[in-house]
Parts: sequence; structure tokens; C-alpha cells
Amino acid sequence: MRILIPVLGFGQGGGHRVLSELASAWTRAGHDVAMLVHEEAGAPYFPTQARIIRTDVRGRLTDAVPEGPPKAGFRGLRFVRSLYAGLGRIGRDYDVILANHSLTPWPVWAARTGRARLFYYIQAYEPEVFKMEGHPVKRLLSALSYRLPLRQIVNGPLYLDYKGIKAQAVVPFGIDLETFRFKGPPAPLAGAEEIVLGCIGSSGPTKGTAYVLAAFEKLWAQDKRYRLRVAYGNLPEGWSHPACEIVTPADDSGLAAFYRSLDILIAAGTVQHGAPHYPVLEAMASGTAVVTTGYMPAHESNSWLARNRDSDSLAEKVEEIVAGAGHEARVMRARDDVMDFAWDRIAAKMIAQFERP
Repeated sequence: MRILIPVLGFGQGGGHRVLSELASAWTRAGHDVAMLVHEEAGAPYFPTQARIIRTDVRGRLTDAVPEGPPKAGFRGLRFVRSLYAGLGRIGRDYDVILANHSLTPWPVWAARTGRARLFYYIQAYEPEVFKMEGHPVKRLLSALSYRLPLRQIVNGPLYLDYKGIKAQAVVPFGIDLETFRFKGPPAPLAGAEEIVLGCIGSSGPTKGTAYVLAAFEKLWAQDKRYRLRVAYGNLPEGWSHPACEIVTPADDSGLAAFYRSLDILIAAGTVQHGAPHYPVLEAMASGTAVVTTGYMPAHESNSWLARNRDSDSLAEKVEEIVAGAGHEARVMRARDDVMDFAWDRIAAKMIAQFERP
């Protein structure tokens, strides 16, 4: 199968990682996969085994990586125009074209691409994000993109019928189980000399970091064995604690080591519960107990579910783990559950959707 993935650029967000990993997995499986991007876009932040094809606004193609940053001006419009031109030039040579961002469906839909089947992989409900970031135009274009005649695939059951999305299938993102490897069955925590909690630091109000910090402060006030490790920092201005350590992983291997260093990861996001969540997946794969407000693939048998926007509930779930209530059994169940998220399995699920009549 020949698969073309038009992208606006190569960023550092989780969505970009997903596309790079899918493209690599499909290439390993013997498919002919290419990513189409504006000629000024730099090299992929997340490496991929797929071919990179670059195009200008006239559809002229090149494989040369540019030097320096993109030109000044409204990059978004110029990049969308270039994708439209490039798709018009080569789109008809592919079996599948996969739109993947709220702006890429527009050139995918508008370009003349012959008999290529058009799909739209929706990784999150973007208008919600753009609203919080103050982008009304992007929010509108994103919302309207869900009405285009592309077959929609979402990354979590939450989005099957969600605020304008009318998807036909769910294919979550995957995880590198060799990097995020299992550290072994967990040791009991009741008699431990220290209990290490962790979270991914974020200044965004929807990430729930403030609730994690409040829960930690409460726990530490009652039991000085508690420690907190925060990946990447991004803590509220002025907040500090003598038992808190900032950890800055340099790459995925460092991030995996961070998860393995924890006894408990707390993922306390406040929105889009039921969607897949990288920290939850990565911690589960690493053999670390997870307290979360409800992100895929967490459930009562493989994690500890806390109430939303409730630091007391987070603290209560941590104390439940430390007391030993089903600790090892849930961690081992979590390890089994994440096996379905191996990249090759996820890539095969997406191919199955491409092949459906």
C-alpha cells in the first residue's frame, strides 16, 4: 500500500511523534510511505523511516533539507498552499492520504488526488485547545474540518461522537515497549524508607499540576518519607519544596528512567478524560503505579482513579497504594494491558481501517 501523510511541519509534540512512529511501522511492514511537507520545514524532531518529500507553493518537489528557519510571514497559509500544490502533483500516485491536523484536511479535500482514499486521523479535539490558547480562527477552521468528506479515525473512544466529530473507528497511539521497559513487580511501600511520587510538570491549567503539588504537600506534611520528582519543571512561579526534585530527561531513554525511578506517577489532567495519555501509558509500561483522573488505558483494575480537580482525592489514592491495597496486582495488570499499544500492533490496526470498504 502507498500511503502519503501531509504535515504542516515537524514539531516536538506527541502528535508529531505518533505520525513518525506510524510511518516507520508501516515502512517496516513493507508499505511505501512518504510524508509531504513545505520545503522550508526542518528535519523531523522524531526520526522516521518514511521518505520525506518537500514541496513549494507551486508543487515543485525536492528532498533537500533547508538551512535556517522558515521565511517570515504567515507561515500557516503558505504551508497549507504548498501542501495543496504538492498533493495536486503526487496525490493521485497514492492509495491512501492521511490528513492529521485541523488544517491539513483542507488541502487534502480540495486537491485533485484521483482515486486515493482520504482519511483524517484526529488525535485530540483541537478547537478546545485553540480556544484555551486564544486562536479563534484556528478554532473555527478546526471545527469546520470535521465536516469535510474524509473518513475520520480518532485516537480514543471519547471522540467517536464528540462536538462535531463523527468518526468511524478508534486507533489509539502506541508506545515503544523496548524503551519503556518493565522494571519488575513493585515492592511493598508500607515499610519503605522513602516513597517517590512523580508527575510531568506543566504550566497549562488543564494539565492538573497544581492539584498534584497540593496533594504532595498534604502527604508530606503527614509523612516525611514522601518525595516528589517533576519531569521538565514548568512549575507555578514561586513554588518550591525541600522534598521536590526537578528532572529534565534528555530523550526517551531518560524519560523512561524517570518513570522507573518512581513508585507512583500522578496524571491529574482536568479535560478530555477517556482519551489516551502518554504519561499513563509510559508509566504503566515501566511498572510504576498510576494515579489518574481517568485517561486511557486506565481503569479500576490497573490503576487508581481519582476525582477530577481534587487534590484530596489524589492524596487518598496515593495512601491507598502505600497501604498495599491491590498494589502489585494492578501494576501487573497494567503491564499486560499496554501490550496492545506496541507500535506494530497499532500500525496494523490503522492499516485494517485503510483496507475497509
